[in-house]
Amino acid sequence: MTSETGETGLDSLLSVAAGFMAARTLLAAVELGVFTVLGDGARSGARIAAEAGLHARATPDFLDALVALKLLVRDGDAYRNSADADLYLDRGKPTYAGGVLERMGGHDYPMWGSLTGALRSGEPQVATPVASSPASSPAGAGRDYQDGRAWALAPVVEELIARVDWSGVETVVEVGGAGLLTVRLAQAYPGISGGVVHATPEYAENVERLFLTDQLVTYDDLPPADVYVLSEVLARLDPAARDALLARTHGSLPPGGMLVVQDRMVDDGRRRNTAALLSSLGLLLETPAGRQSTTAEAGAWLAAAGFRDVATEELGHGWSAVVGRR
Repeated sequence: MTSETGETGLDSLLSVAAGFMAARTLLAAVELGVFTVLGDGARSGARIAAEAGLHARATPDFLDALVALKLLVRDGDAYRNSADADLYLDRGKPTYAGGVLERMGGHDYPMWGSLTGALRSGEPQVATPVASSPASSPAGAGRDYQDGRAWALAPVVEELIARVDWSGVETVVEVGGAGLLTVRLAQAYPGISGGVVHATPEYAENVERLFLTDQLVTYDDLPPADVYVLSEVLARLDPAARDALLARTHGSLPPGGMLVVQDRMVDDGRRRNTAALLSSLGLLLETPAGRQSTTAEAGAWLAAAGFRDVATEELGHGWSAVVGRR
């Protein structure tokens, strides 16, 4: 069957199957520093090859593939970064988010090669899981990865701030989060303060540097607060640990206190949120029992833990929040 654009059903299938080619091309360009080489202006292909260490045979097709992917722009024989690549993939800029792609290339990409084994066994395929939350990233994850996650989460955090009623809130504590929500809330609402549980000091410092504040506090355990935010936490836990954490947050909140669960939750019809469903397969690869829930499932967990007025907020970018009151 052929569409109005001339694409057949087989073309569509092959496009999905070949998606790894475009992904690996982008990841290789980040690894080789191509976008950083072009950070201060256009270069010829030969000059890019010399500075990025490319072989002459590989250079034309590699750079022109990046043009076709809209990551580079070619004018004559000169190449320059696209606007997005220049903003987020030039290591010399404070907005560099390429650390996330470096993690994808070095950890996620090889791990996904084991998906068939995980689908057959139901067992994780990595010896040491790497937490998706930057707050609990291993020490070797690096500042670039942490910064990239902060930039990637920033629009989700802004949407959460806009959609939730923060009136009367004085303290917010994130669990498993980056501290970014706490920082942005303190900037938007001067009466709100708080911090993050189990964040590395290095990550807290990075969030403060990126978002120009020194207000973030880190905690080793769950302190009293008006609001707890569980960011990318419940999906990684087995049911017993999940229910225990929800019971603990409910018991620690004051009457009227709020719990916010934030993650890439699957839509209730389980057919629309591709990012969440693929994220859930990633948890299959990494964890013994983790999976992304639907928003309805998360709401039921909160209700079972005693939370009331449970509601769902769609945050865009494949993310959702489920909110409940004690």
